[in-house]
Amino acid sequence: MLILLPLLTAGAQATTTPVHLDTNDELATALVAQVRADVKAGWTIVNAYGFDAGISAVKDGVVMRRSIEVDQDGDGGKLAVTVTPDTDQPKGDEFLTQSIMNGGVTLESGCGDWYLQPFVIENRARGEAAGKLVADTLRAADDLERADHAGGVVTMTLDRAGKGFELVVELGDDNRIDRATLKRVQFVTDSGRYQRKNRLRQALRGKSVTTIDTSGTESEVTLVVGSKRFAIDPDGDAFKAHPRDPDDSGCGC
Repeated sequence: MLILLPLLTAGAQATTTPVHLDTNDELATALVAQVRADVKAGWTIVNAYGFDAGISAVKDGVVMRRSIEVDQDGDGGKLAVTVTPDTDQPKGDEFLTQSIMNGGVTLESGCGDWYLQPFVIENRARGEAAGKLVADTLRAADDLERADHAGGVVTMTLDRAGKGFELVVELGDDNRIDRATLKRVQFVTDSGRYQRKNRLRQALRGKSVTTIDTSGTESEVTLVVGSKRFAIDPDGDAFKAHPRDPDDSGCGC
């Protein structure tokens, strides 16, 4: 589905009639498809940062903004386009452009607002190769930021060489690893330091993860490596928060 752009007269702003979609996944997919078509038509993506659910692009002195307004119930919403004259020449966003053309975006929430998380697929695998991808990725991580599960999918966020990554693992029968996808993401919240990193590396050295036990709460994730098990956060204290700056009032969450 593409939203046609309105004609723009000098000094004017034009907005199309918003299109409503039923789910957040549909909103994100439609946004990516539309912006991908814009890039192919010669538009340059310039920004979509922070707590912001929209993408802007420029061409021939005009800025076009495709934005998402999520419904109050948190799923589904409106996709609209606003076109405005712009005499500035902002620099193109290389990573966001790469994500639109070779990856995608997810619609995330935080601090009472919605924002886009752009991603690029770094690697993906199935079956035994997926288990090896999980082990290799976790072993190479400089830090692990979170690990949780929902609906048969385990998501782990990590840092490596100053870049943020998200490892998404889909489980099959008996919680055996079916698929694994490694995404490089635009930003990761560095909330603390994972205290069991060295133990995790040792447990995974030269090995593959076959199963992930998700029988506990959403934050209880246990890797099965051969005949042994490794709990990511067995006692609820493996993720140590950074000391808080007394002058930092936070986002109000």
